[in-house]
Amino acid sequence: MNDLYRGKHRLLTNLFLPSVKLSKKIRVGSKLKRIYNEAKTPLDRLLESGMGDRVKLEAYRKLRESLNPFELSRIVDRKLEVIWALASRTKVKPAPRVYQHS
Repeated sequence: MNDLYRGKHRLLTNLFLPSVKLSKKIRVGSKLKRIYNEAKTPLDRLLESGMGDRVKLEAYRKLRESLNPFELSRIVDRKLEVIWALASRTKVKPAPRVYQHS
């Protein structure tokens, strides 16, 4: 699992999968209206912020250009299948019954 999260999953999530961030909340009467920014990848947000080490950011940008997100996704899926197969080898004990039906 560590290999998955430190490797391909991290790259897939941070370089290719966009997410939305909450920009602000506006109270309209008793309700809150949430305003979200445009969906962007974490790398795009960091590049636009101007913060961070420019050399490393450029290296990540070039890495994104060289990777295929579909292949990364297939690798992640295969690793998850292995993890699920390992987890399903052991018998799972049923949860104890607290309530009895009459």
